Amino acid sequence: MAARLTDKQKKKIVADYLESGSYRATGRKNGIADGTVKRVVLDCGDIEQKVAQKKEENTADILAYMERQRGIVCE
Repeated sequence: MAARLTDKQKKKIVADYLESGSYRATGRKNGIADGTVKRVVLDCGDIEQKVAQKKEENTADILAYMERQRGIVCE
């Protein structure tokens, strides 16, 4: 019988999935099957909201980086 995932492991899996956006990459990183990753992510009720929030954060980070590099590029 397979070992059960702890709440801490499940939270890490969801966080890794939000970072990578890939079930397979998350599974490789955590040493579990991509089907298990999908099950854990889908069991997390508000995943759509978390994904949207992560995309907004990434967009804001990219825009801030581009603004910081504007002087270097213009030279």
